[in-house]
Amino acid sequence: MAVFGMIAGIGTAGDSDNDFSGAREILYNPEGYNVVAIDNVYDIEGSGRKKFSYFFPAYMNLEGHYDKNGNSDVTAALISILMDRYRVKYNTQDSKSLTKRVAELPITPQEAMLQTRGNRFPVTQLSERLSQIDNDPSFYDQVYTGDLVFKNGKVEFVPTTEPVIRKYPLKDKDGSWRGSIEIYEMP
Repeated sequence: MAVFGMIAGIGTAGDSDNDFSGAREILYNPEGYNVVAIDNVYDIEGSGRKKFSYFFPAYMNLEGHYDKNGNSDVTAALISILMDRYRVKYNTQDSKSLTKRVAELPITPQEAMLQTRGNRFPVTQLSERLSQIDNDPSFYDQVYTGDLVFKNGKVEFVPTTEPVIRKYPLKDKDGSWRGSIEIYEMP
């Protein structure tokens, strides 16, 4: 019997006490957990998996954005959410404010599972950059891969064809993974 999984998009703002790794695993790998899988229309193409469980984004039921029959005005709600983010981004000094706002009213599953506390990095901007990288097939073309070896009393970079590790956690059970170092720009 298949289970229909769902994550709601309102009020899931992550903090240091919440760990969404289990939910993320089930949502992005629904078939492995006997959950009904649907096409992933939530994440930017190439930044997520092709199949996903169901996600209920904030714009599907945002207070004050209903028509006279009580149906959600998705377009108005989405514009309202994006305008609110714009206001927060350009009118606050705290980089965590935007991350918290995004996690409170998420548009995508990745936004719903952001960790907003205990993180010094601008998570929202980093997520945007990661999506850009994932969607640029030529991004890794100019990357140098290799190993650092000790030769003649000095450390040298030696190019190699050994694969790099870009996905985590590793699925290899025997622990035989070996990866290369990546250099994006030579010193």
